[in-house]
Amino acid sequence: MKLATSYFYQIRNFKPYMIPFSTAMYDPDWFHDYQSIKHNFLDKNEVVNGLRISELVPNKDCANLCHGTDFCLESGPNECDFLKTYQRQLEEINYDKMIMKLQVICDRVQRQLRFKEEPIAVFMVYEVPSKLCSERQIIHKVMNEKGYYIEELKYPIKEYYL
Repeated sequence: MKLATSYFYQIRNFKPYMIPFSTAMYDPDWFHDYQSIKHNFLDKNEVVNGLRISELVPNKDCANLCHGTDFCLESGPNECDFLKTYQRQLEEINYDKMIMKLQVICDRVQRQLRFKEEPIAVFMVYEVPSKLCSERQIIHKVMNEKGYYIEELKYPIKEYYL
């Protein structure tokens, strides 16, 4: 299993072996087919939608700490209380346990959908890669420091992920 990040808009371009896991406090309604947050479904491209990775969802300590894009543009992401708090949260995760959980889910999806490609667990955020004020940079930083290689999916998404 490989690890990557992307943003919700790109799911429409995913292949079945790219398994999106939301890291958002609040997912887009369409990500759960306008049903409950626990609802998973296959979209028209046979990509599973609705999975969440609770360990990476910002916890209650992060609530109301984001001061918006203007603040980040003026002060920079290193001054963002939300991102600093989120980083502390991520540093406390048991990554071995989280990765095992992801592997079990990805293996199950692979068996059910019968694709031959190696699954990619894709952690989903709202922001595009060029936006520095995003959880994605913290996810990359901490996971790489913990020894789990992760990168942004390359766009446009092509078959070279096989």
